[in-house]
Amino acid sequence: MKTNNKGNFILILFTAIIITVLLEFLSGIVIKHYSKKYIINKEISDFYLKYSNQTNHLRTLNYILDDNSNIIKDKKLYGRNFTINDLIFSNFEPLQKNKETILIQGDSWVEILIDYKEEYLKVFDHIKENLNIVISGTSSFSPSLSQAQFQIITGDFDLNPNYVVLIVEQSDIGDEICRYKKLRDFDMNSGKVKVGYFDDHKGFSGNEVYSFLGHIRYSNVLQSKSWNLIKLIKLVVLRSRLHIVTYLTDACSWKDISKYLFNKLSDEEKNYFTKTLKNYIDYISKNNSFKKLYIVTHYHKNHLSNEYQTNVSDLVDEVIRNNYLESNISHLKFKPENHSEEVKFEKNDPSSHLTMESHANYYFDHILRKVKTDID
Repeated sequence: MKTNNKGNFILILFTAIIITVLLEFLSGIVIKHYSKKYIINKEISDFYLKYSNQTNHLRTLNYILDDNSNIIKDKKLYGRNFTINDLIFSNFEPLQKNKETILIQGDSWVEILIDYKEEYLKVFDHIKENLNIVISGTSSFSPSLSQAQFQIITGDFDLNPNYVVLIVEQSDIGDEICRYKKLRDFDMNSGKVKVGYFDDHKGFSGNEVYSFLGHIRYSNVLQSKSWNLIKLIKLVVLRSRLHIVTYLTDACSWKDISKYLFNKLSDEEKNYFTKTLKNYIDYISKNNSFKKLYIVTHYHKNHLSNEYQTNVSDLVDEVIRNNYLESNISHLKFKPENHSEEVKFEKNDPSSHLTMESHANYYFDHILRKVKTDID
């Protein structure tokens, strides 16, 4: 009887070992597949986590990573290789100490400058001989995030611009109120602001389009020293949590963001948005190198048909009128009443981005000529 029990135990143990080895082998195949898609260099993931917890998100990782999640080597940005810093800001050429510096901040209306670099080289000819050009625009940034970014650029990278161009986009109102208000942390003493990343469920990010935490956490699991089977179990748990959070939480859709344009703002909404812009102006003006701020606003297609009842340009005017730095601030307003044929919007784009040609040859050309005229 004892012999039979011993034999059964050995058989069960042997079967368990075989099953475990087989599962580990099969898990290894799955892990290898996921590793090609999700593994990120630790330097990059640490960089992303550090700074996205101050500005909510950085530029998409696709800008600087190749298909194997390594920093791109064969793609050039204005004649140079991409670096990890391009997740936050990009400069056309090496910064020269004998030149003053212009920093261009904003959302996708600025970030596009590093998407279609060749089309903008001619436009930037206006100022690149006299100024170092630094572009830090990032999709869906608004004044709070731009301020937090300015704090990083001047604090951690010792880059102190003399001139700042801030694109204040119509959607910034909805971004501030719907997307970032609950994450915004303002320090009354220092005047600094922090906007944490989306982290909706026990350290796991939800379904916001600008959340890369899931990608990074997958990478951390894949690069851990656990058995492949353990890694796979952890990935399944992470993926399940992501789907649960995506189902339970509501991201700010374009409908949620644009409602602040279709309707007139309440006093509370108006005061909140103008406060974020005031905080931005107050902070950057304290930088010892600061000389002038250019705030740029442009109408959307729905302003032409009067479907929009709110124009962010009016809020910017109000902030500037009540600011002691009014003489150091220039508001470049592109008004719907001055609409012309050279202004062309992207087709079927509810957020009214301009076509690349209009954006380069009409919009940014006008902005940079204004800057050059002031400096000269």
